[in-house]
Amino acid sequence: MNRSLVILRHAIVADDNHAIRQGMIALLMTVFMHARISEAQNGHQVLDLVASDPPDLIIMDLGMPQLNGLDTTREIKTRCPVIRVIILALEPHHHSLAMQAGADACVLKGIRSEELLHVIAQLGFEVASVWPFGHRSSQAFQ
Repeated sequence: MNRSLVILRHAIVADDNHAIRQGMIALLMTVFMHARISEAQNGHQVLDLVASDPPDLIIMDLGMPQLNGLDTTREIKTRCPVIRVIILALEPHHHSLAMQAGADACVLKGIRSEELLHVIAQLGFEVASVWPFGHRSSQAFQ
């Protein structure tokens, strides 16, 4: 199957934990140098960003305050189903909840950078070839 890759132009990183959010943003800015990376601390902020400038990809914590990642994903997929959503989860059993909400992938927080980039590539985005993709870890679910 030969599928063309999409260039990531805009992504949103959503997590109420500042350190995790900044780490994800740094990774994405390093790999997707021409992409615009927005950030949010809760689901309401994500929905506002989606309404004003829909992204190609959202990487979002499942357990954010005010509006969690699952409810936010459901709303995003209703409004704009082409947006790819990766849920960050704390427990492996959250995978089925994320998939039921419409997420395109679910990974455990603490996933290695190259594993997250592998998941992003599997969603159809062009990822710089300088990032080696080793074996899939149990931290990456799809």
